[in-house]
Amino acid sequence: MVDDGSTDATPEVLAKHAAMWPWMRWVRQENAGVATTRNRAIALARGDLIAFQDADDIWLPEKLAEQVPLLDRNPDTTLVFADSTFFPPDPASPGTLFQQKPPMRGKVLQRLLMGCFVLNGTVVVRKSAVLEIGGFIAGQAPYSDVDLILRLAEHHDFDYVDKVLLHWRIRPESVSHCDPLANQIRDLEMFDYWVARRPDLF
Repeated sequence: MVDDGSTDATPEVLAKHAAMWPWMRWVRQENAGVATTRNRAIALARGDLIAFQDADDIWLPEKLAEQVPLLDRNPDTTLVFADSTFFPPDPASPGTLFQQKPPMRGKVLQRLLMGCFVLNGTVVVRKSAVLEIGGFIAGQAPYSDVDLILRLAEHHDFDYVDKVLLHWRIRPESVSHCDPLANQIRDLEMFDYWVARRPDLF
């Protein structure tokens, strides 16, 4: 675990749990932002697989048990994602993510650029692939996760579990919802970047 410069009792809580669970490792750093902190946590991780869970993500208990076997069975698959819903339900976005944006397996970059059907909180990915592409890039907020997913899709095969395995909690103060205009501008900037990088896909 990486404490990114918290100002509350987080260090004391982590130290208490580390004493109970010797396998748990944690470090504290000056606030460096989401991308840098995630990269440090990935570097510290001892396992071969990485999964992401933000403060607004609610995993279903069976999430990892449903996804990891797909990676075990197919060494060519680098990332496995799953379906998700909003919590509480959002009248503006009824149904599940997959009902709004049908998913795809295999080489998915072109389809992702038309509408992202991979939510970061549902992802389980091989650590080696994340390191291979340089991890998260600082300065990409609020969409450093989407940027990572697109760069992974450029080189690797994806698969998915056709079940809801995550509830995404809607909070007005969250990065994804607090500034809709800034998010739309960032969407256009990201799209322009990929048009220039991969004109063959458009």
